[in-house]
Order: sequence, then structure tokens, then C-alpha cells
Amino acid sequence: MIQKDGIKGNDLGAVADILNSAMRLVKGEQSARLENDKITMRNTGFCAIMRAALTLDIPWEWLDSNFAWPWLEGIASIVRPDIRLSVSSARCRGDKVCVHVFEIG
Repeated sequence: MIQKDGIKGNDLGAVADILNSAMRLVKGEQSARLENDKITMRNTGFCAIMRAALTLDIPWEWLDSNFAWPWLEGIASIVRPDIRLSVSSARCRGDKVCVHVFEIG
């Protein structure tokens, strides 16, 4: 993704770029944006993890916390190994929107 999309550097802008590139691959919302000193992703649309949870009869929150969220953090860590993900809002918990926040440290 870094080479294909021409992502350069290791700043938070590059983190947002690689997250959007990854979401493009899975047909998800490309909503990673730099906001102050962090990256915020919001998702209200199609969620492949929700679809997989329903299809496989696996608890959605389990699949998010054991697959999707570590995957996102891993993708971001390609650019910044010191990046950390927190999930302040999650549709699998009944919230109206998923909000993923990536910060250094």
C-alpha cells in the first residue's frame, strides 16, 4: 500500500493515508483524518466485520476487539510503530458510529 499509493514519511498524515488505503481495499469508509495531534476515523456505513459476525454467528464485539481493531492498529504501525488505537465509540456496543482514535505513544 505504501508503494502503490505513494505514501511517504512517518508523520500522522502518512498514518491517515495508509489507513484510508487499507479501508479502500476492504470497501470501507475512507474517513481517517488528522485532527490536532491524532487521527480520527468515523464509520457509520457498511461494516465488513458486522457482516462477517452475522454470517459466521460470531459476537460482533469479539470479532472487532480480536481481529478488526488489532488489524487497524497493525496497519497504522507500519508507518508509526509507536501509534496506539483507542475506540471511543463502537457500533458493536450499540453506539450510532464507530470512532477510532490513533495517537502517538
